[in-house]
Amino acid sequence: MNPKNDKNVGNFLALIKLIAQFDPLLAKHVQHAEQNPGSVSYLSPEIQNEFIHILASTVKSKLLSDIRKNKYCGILLDTTPDLGHR
Repeated sequence: MNPKNDKNVGNFLALIKLIAQFDPLLAKHVQHAEQNPGSVSYLSPEIQNEFIHILASTVKSKLLSDIRKNKYCGILLDTTPDLGHR
């Protein structure tokens, strides 16, 4: 996988390909999905969105659980402005 030859596949697939460089099982799965278009790979945009929704829901539930357990809580946000300084 040469990043210079890859088209822009989006953040999720780019991250999967990066991790696959260090995980032989994932690398084999990605290679199979690329060589067999239409096969079940769980890498489609719909599945990506479902994974993101599940992760977000899990994080939200954990945060709410921790907040409810404690008498006090605080939230600290750190941001970096974009090129438009927003």
